Amino acid sequence: MNSKGGGKNHATAGMIFNGATIERELPNNLYSKNDATLSLKIRNFANAIAIQKTLNKVYKENVATAVDPKTIKLNKPSNMSMIEFLAGIESLSIDYDKKQKNNYQ
Repeated sequence: MNSKGGGKNHATAGMIFNGATIERELPNNLYSKNDATLSLKIRNFANAIAIQKTLNKVYKENVATAVDPKTIKLNKPSNMSMIEFLAGIESLSIDYDKKQKNNYQ
């Protein structure tokens, strides 16, 4: 977008017309990782703490630490792979605060 069209110039953004093709995959060995970071879409202290408490209770060890209202650090349990751990987290139901406390992300 440019200023003439009513938009703004963004040095770090752009459009790829007619799509794109990935030439090669980036290496990612998730299986051997011991930790990961969960990033919430909307910042909320109550939800970050709810996720931390639920994960630590379900896995019966300190696998989750809320670092800030948007970030939860995850450490996989010693008895499973990272893939199993993330799949388990994905299937959990977590009681969360449905009210949006603020409008910033």
